[in-house]
Amino acid sequence: MGSNADPYGDEQPVHTVTISQDFLLSKYPVTNAQYGKFMESIGNKIKKPEYWDDRRFNQPDQPVVGVSWHDAIEFLQVDWWSIADRS
Repeated sequence: MGSNADPYGDEQPVHTVTISQDFLLSKYPVTNAQYGKFMESIGNKIKKPEYWDDRRFNQPDQPVVGVSWHDAIEFLQVDWWSIADRS
């Protein structure tokens, strides 16, 4: 992990990382449409992701980008599968 070519120096040096705890990983990325339903369901509790209004990154079926770490944690606390499937 990391990069020796990192211009900012905060990813140096390249190093091995061991993941010692179980974790879950989704088969598919969370789309803008799914994340949008999540944001609607919780009101103003979180802010819009950084690129939410950028047409290059905000199409409904594209993966959501620019989500803060704290908002991603909030997303994981909600039963988003049921939210994403609502019409």
